[in-house]
This record gives sequence, structure tokens and C-alpha cells, in this order.
Amino acid sequence: MSSCKKLEAEWKAYKELDLPAEWLDSLSLPLSAKGAIVLKNQAQFHPLHYLRDLAEFVAESGGTFYENTTMRDPAEDLEDGRLKLSSEDGHTVICRHAVSASHFPFIDGKGLYFARLYSERSYAVAFEPEQPYPGGMYINCGNPKRSLRSAELNGKTVVIAGGESHKTGKNDCTIKCYEALAEFGQSVLGVKSIPYRWSTQDLVTMDDVPYIGRLTEDRRNIYVATGFAKWGMTSSTVSAHLIRDLILEKDNRYERLFTPSRFKAEPTIKNLARQNADVAKEWVTGKVELVHLKPEDLVPSQGAVVKHRGKRAGAYRDDEGQLYLVDTTCTHMGCEVKWNEAERSWDCPCHGSRFDYKGAVIEGPATKDLPRLHRQPEQMKS
Repeated sequence: MSSCKKLEAEWKAYKELDLPAEWLDSLSLPLSAKGAIVLKNQAQFHPLHYLRDLAEFVAESGGTFYENTTMRDPAEDLEDGRLKLSSEDGHTVICRHAVSASHFPFIDGKGLYFARLYSERSYAVAFEPEQPYPGGMYINCGNPKRSLRSAELNGKTVVIAGGESHKTGKNDCTIKCYEALAEFGQSVLGVKSIPYRWSTQDLVTMDDVPYIGRLTEDRRNIYVATGFAKWGMTSSTVSAHLIRDLILEKDNRYERLFTPSRFKAEPTIKNLARQNADVAKEWVTGKVELVHLKPEDLVPSQGAVVKHRGKRAGAYRDDEGQLYLVDTTCTHMGCEVKWNEAERSWDCPCHGSRFDYKGAVIEGPATKDLPRLHRQPEQMKS
């Protein structure tokens, strides 16, 4: 479906739902557009400030936060109907209800979430514009995907350009993603400087609708909220209301829409088959890929898959010349990780696990670090 037809279909849906929206034939930005939809009464806010206030409210209401505490799967069912959860460092939590809101679910409960979710990387640059920003938040409906919004940083207005999404581990030169967004910003408003840039990882479901509700039909006192696909502020709010009602045994009209156990419609089945065929392809490709580089070939700030003692290994040489070697076999299900140049990380193209250059887990579903092939970093030989 073309971009215009997508926009027209969206506009038709808005009218049927009687949403407060307006159709425009042009934009206040110097972008060529055949049409645009304006959604009225939207909120734009700083997500960390929002989370800080929520955290303060929880603490004032008697809640307690334990940071840097990773829970382990599986959960144990106690005789009185409660759950016993254990952390990686040996602590336990006993409760009647547990919510896994940890991006990738830390408890699977035989729900096979790793096979029903896929991960995407996307990028953003915050730039100081040469031209005044007209205000508002923008996102296109075509490809390549682009979004624009503003923010106040240190008393200055910066514009955040986002886009360049791709599946985790599927882009060999991620630095180009930032370059493409900088070029886009230059073409729209001009760029004085780029003080910040960053990337993010999002989980996407097979039918693009988040999984919110009971983990599985068999684990009805464990709840999950995942697969927000970049719409975290909205989906997290929906999750809070829906899971609250499930715990309190109240009816919620959105339960069937978001339930992780929902009926597998035809598009979902096709997507599931396609995604898992892609996983199988990546698994085989990674195992048979020829490797020619050796650790000593790397220059400072370079990472790559190398041949070490006759076997495949992941190598990174830092700015000081120290060499770090890791096993490239993902600790989740054995796929071969790939080097992410822009983030200096090892990314798995199968299920989206990520590790830093020393092998430590950054993103799940993996929970174990990549084995280090050196106890101590090597110094580059002169």
C-alpha cells in the first residue's frame, strides 16, 4: 500500500472513530507532503521527568525499588497459591501477583515469547537547528521512516530526528544510520551542531499489537507487558490500567485485544513462520561464514569477528590499544553475534540479545554473558 493510501485509510478510521483530528494539505515544515493528519490535544513531555515523578509517587505510597536486581526464571508456585521469585544474587520475593515489565519478559512460563517477538534498533540525533522549529511532533507513513520533535536542553531548543529502524544485528554499518538522520535534519532545518545522538531497542509482536495480560493461561497470577514497538508511553499506560483490572478481577474491554494468549489470526501465523525461518537462516549463516581477520589486524576503536586459535571469536581493541576477545556464540540459543560499530556492542540477529564489547549482557532474552577468551585484556603489540 502506498504512503498516500495508508494516510487516507488512517483518516477514514479517525472519522469513523470520531477522533479529534484535522486533515492538512501542507505542512509548516519545508517538506513535500500530499497530505497530513493532525491529532489534537496531544501531550509532549520529557519521559525521564515523568518517570521520576511516578517513582516518587510510588515511594510515597509505600512502594520500594530494588535497582540492579535481576530475577530468574522459573517462578515457583507455593502451596498457598503465592509465588516465590528468586534473584540472580540469591534474594527471594514472595507475592500473590507478579508483573514482568522488564522490556523482554524475565519469565517465559512456556509462552515462547522469544519466538513471538522480534527486536528492532532505531536511532535519533538531537541537533541545534539553523531555522526556527515550528513546533509539534511529526512522523511520516512512508519509508524511510522519519520523525521530528523538539526538546529544551540547557536553555536551548534542539530538534530530535528519529528513524533508520532495522532488525537487531542486521546492519553491518550502523554509523550510517546517524549520518542519514543528520542529513535529513540538514535538509529540513539546517544543522548548527549535533550535541547528542543515541539508539534504542524495541520489541515488536507478530501482529504489531502489544502483549499485555496474563503470561500464559496456566500462569494466571503472572502478568506481562511487552512488545510496545516504540509506543512506550502510551502502551505502558494502557498496561497499567489493564493489569490493575486483571489483578482486581475487574472487567476491562481491552483484555481480549491485548492478551498474549489471543487467537492466532492468519497474518500472525504467517509472520511467525517468516520470522522463525529468518532465525534459522541466521543461525546457519553465522556458523558457516568465512572469517579472515586476525586479532592483531585490528586498530584502536575497531571491532570485528576474527579467527583466534583456529576458531571464530569476537574482538575489540579500545582506544588504549587493549584487546578484548569473546566467544561469539549467543548464550540464549547459540546463534552467532555480529559487531555493532556505532554502539560498540555484540548483537544477535536471531532474537535480539545484545552484549557489550567485554561480553556483558545489555539486552535479553540472553541472561548469561558471552564467555571471555582472555582473563586480562591484551596490550596491542608495537
